[in-house]
Amino acid sequence: MENIWWNRISNPVLFIEDIVSTALDRKGAVLYLPQDVPWYEELFNLIWDKIRMEDGRGTFSTFESPEADIGKNLIWKFCKQEKRVCYRSTESAGKFLAESRDIVLNDQYLWVEGVTRKNYKEWVEFLKDYYKYIPEGQAPGVFLLIVRGEIGRRRVIRGVVSFDYSSRIQPFDSYIFCTMTASQLKIPEWKQMYLASLAAELCGLDVELCEAAVTAGDLFLEDPSAFLSREKGEKIQGKGEEKELGRRIWTIQIQQFYPLIESFRSEFIHKHHEEIDRCLPVENNKGDTIRDPEDVEIGLLRHLQGYLELTAEETMNLRMFWDARNRLSHLGVLSLSEIEGLVCGIPAVYTGDLPLSSIDGE
Repeated sequence: MENIWWNRISNPVLFIEDIVSTALDRKGAVLYLPQDVPWYEELFNLIWDKIRMEDGRGTFSTFESPEADIGKNLIWKFCKQEKRVCYRSTESAGKFLAESRDIVLNDQYLWVEGVTRKNYKEWVEFLKDYYKYIPEGQAPGVFLLIVRGEIGRRRVIRGVVSFDYSSRIQPFDSYIFCTMTASQLKIPEWKQMYLASLAAELCGLDVELCEAAVTAGDLFLEDPSAFLSREKGEKIQGKGEEKELGRRIWTIQIQQFYPLIESFRSEFIHKHHEEIDRCLPVENNKGDTIRDPEDVEIGLLRHLQGYLELTAEETMNLRMFWDARNRLSHLGVLSLSEIEGLVCGIPAVYTGDLPLSSIDGE
């Protein structure tokens, strides 16, 4: 699925392209990435492959940052012995490396990992000096500094371009990814849409978690809370977090399935229009007088069902759609089997607390 995310979703693709373009312009880059950036190895490989296609002479290598003395470590790694002895500790290491023409660093694209809260500021100061003192006409080495998580304030560095993953990647990207992933599953289209929407809503920009949720299919849809707890290795914390999760599930169900209830009501009224019309006018539970069959809500239809010629299946369906409407209207959520009943027209096993004789005039 990493191929979909980094090669087919527009903002992740542009994120990589802009980094590559910056590197080919011989500018440094700071990549601010979340700890859970998806498919990190694929990101690394794609950037290197694209640079190599355009610059066959450059060398791409990785550098694990030390906790301190960054400049001295770079001098030791990229300078020969006869060059190292020319360095004086009173001089800026960044300036020394920038002004050195005969070192291998000048041909390097250097992917720097291991940046921490402790050494981040030292890296910022080093890069400021390095790109400040590059002689005109000399191609510098290209530093690609990888900053994972929140370890320091964003800094503006001359000659260095910042790339903030969290500001470049949007929730819509996650939704598109979920949609494309779900489209590969051999399940009904409505379930693909529900699965993609719910995964994107609950998993956010953690697209590896999105992939796990989508590919799990019914296992995820039947109990999203339990599934996410297992995948994350942590339990839902308290009633507040559980309530928020339920609210987000409800939001997706309202968007996708509430229109089905209105469609059922409309079709039911169309089929039994004359019978319903003979029962009017009638007051609903709000005290409003209903004179037009088109204005009869599904709760009032249940109240009138004894005056209508309905089959057993129609009676059961009316009950099912009324229950779904009542549940969603009061911020409740539907089970997967109940949703399948609405979509397929097959009454699910009733799981509510109200007895069959209950009437709601809504």
